[in-house]
Amino acid sequence: MQLSGDLLFIKINALVVRLVEDTLSPGERSELESLLVENPVARRLYVERMQEDACLRWLCAEDFADAVAPVLTLPDRPAARLDRRSMRIVSGGLLASIVALVIWAQFFNTPRNPANAGGSTIATTSPGGSSSADARSAQNREVVATITATNGVEWAGAAGRLLSRCAVGDRMRLQTGSAELTFDVGVQVTVFGPADFEITSPTSVRCRKGRITTLVDKRGRGFSIETPSAKVVDLGTQFGLSISDEGETEVVVFQGMVDLSYGSHAVAGDISKRRMEQGEALLLKNSGQLERVFSVQRNNFMRSDVNRGRGTAGPIIGDLRDNIRDAGRVKSYQIVHGGLEEDALAFVDRAHQWNGLDSGGMPSVLAGADYIMPFNDDKFVSDLQLKVGILRPANLYVFLDKNMAAPEWLRKSFSNTGLGIGLDCAKTEWHKDHSLGVGAGNSIDFEFSIWKRVVNEPGTVILGGLEPPKVRSQGFNMYGIAAVPLD
Repeated sequence: MQLSGDLLFIKINALVVRLVEDTLSPGERSELESLLVENPVARRLYVERMQEDACLRWLCAEDFADAVAPVLTLPDRPAARLDRRSMRIVSGGLLASIVALVIWAQFFNTPRNPANAGGSTIATTSPGGSSSADARSAQNREVVATITATNGVEWAGAAGRLLSRCAVGDRMRLQTGSAELTFDVGVQVTVFGPADFEITSPTSVRCRKGRITTLVDKRGRGFSIETPSAKVVDLGTQFGLSISDEGETEVVVFQGMVDLSYGSHAVAGDISKRRMEQGEALLLKNSGQLERVFSVQRNNFMRSDVNRGRGTAGPIIGDLRDNIRDAGRVKSYQIVHGGLEEDALAFVDRAHQWNGLDSGGMPSVLAGADYIMPFNDDKFVSDLQLKVGILRPANLYVFLDKNMAAPEWLRKSFSNTGLGIGLDCAKTEWHKDHSLGVGAGNSIDFEFSIWKRVVNEPGTVILGGLEPPKVRSQGFNMYGIAAVPLD
């Protein structure tokens, strides 16, 4: 089973939640076992999530406030060295000990509630501001999700706790930080404060302001988010929304497709619809007009434990604009602050990944760099101009596919460092034999040379296009772009 990055994270997270709650179907159990046997990253995620679940449930119990949970580690190793019998022993033994601890702690410390078998329900507020418990009892509410992670969260009013179960009608307000909710239907929703959102059904959320990102597996197809000016229906698998205080909505599709509805919800004939695909981003204005979003800061929509970057000085790359797409062509570049690491996504329109050429990893000068995810298809556009906004003095790098000749603009303004980086290509309709590896030096399909330019002050740097090689049998790719602060 080939899953990578955030999709693997949500898959393991969803399966573990159902495993701990004893709602895992036989088919899902088989799927989890296969992932754990075949994928070392999946094994690490599994252990971390199970460990986190046990620790949090233990530490949240009053009698165990000062307890320290045991740390368990499972080293990465080839799947061939971990047979199915061994995996059952590891997973079964770990699960038995953790579930026993959880049940014992919850039995003595958690009020028993038939409507709350999966954990305590969140204390929330109704839209009018009063406690939801005043409006209806917990027993009468449909419990549909679990708070599976928080990061620096500060709640406004009633607070949610880790592993609290959430019900239809729960309205939550975050002043700062982020909260992750995993819905029982197979959807992970991450909300970044300040935000105001409400669970409106087992498959829908209303967000009045803030940023929200969803990851959806096949069971959650059709999950929707409503904002003051739009409704977005997910067709699989990942999208983000940003709702301003004024109600304007920015929609970004990271993977898969969504259906966007906007306009007057009071008059059916006034509603407009648009399908958005991977790599597209739009801003819906209060006037009802749609505007292209040239570039998106990907960190604004992703889990904050990923892509921490170099220090706290903030992004180096501010924005990016091109000369080839008008307002009707809504493809959007993605900027990742501090995100250049092994297996980092390289392009918006492909699942290819950057990796070190060998087991030594990427050149140290690139570790934790800001980088841009361009469109691989732009390798065909010879008259391309990219205007890169640099916010502070930096070393700007361009990665050039070694199957491509260095264009004049690159030779004139950049110098070849003699260093290299690799591209690990995902399977596509053109390259059906490709598959993604994990880690430095694994499954490298193309080598890139690294070129450098020193940018001494903030401003705009213009990059050009490429001339496709005359012989294309070897394949070729769009260049990459990265930046690190000057020492």
